[in-house]
Amino acid sequence: MTACRCGATTLGDFFANIKLSTPQDLSAEIGMILGNSHGSSSSDGIVLSVEPGLKGVKGHIGYGMFGNSYIPTSGRLTATYFLNEDSEHYAGVEYLFSLCLCCINVGVLQAFGKNDTICTAGIGFGF
Repeated sequence: MTACRCGATTLGDFFANIKLSTPQDLSAEIGMILGNSHGSSSSDGIVLSVEPGLKGVKGHIGYGMFGNSYIPTSGRLTATYFLNEDSEHYAGVEYLFSLCLCCINVGVLQAFGKNDTICTAGIGFGF
């Protein structure tokens, strides 16, 4: 999930990726980073994204750092909301790291109103 450079503005850099993950199986994420652009080398700030998948949809809000140097990397920590295919609601945290165009994510989500915790993990490809 390396940011696609869309100019050196504070309005945002867009990103997208496709992931194989649990609990969603297959998902596609699109989002943007709102914050500080540091020329053409990196940006950081608030991350907003939506991630529809085969077994539910996730929404993410958090903080991300995107580097676009010789080896593009990024990392972001987000508060995540997940609505699964059975209309069960979950919330928690996830961390995503990417190197070049490959990304991995891990997280823990807790169900609303019941004692059910799920771990999230995935691997993907994006820009």
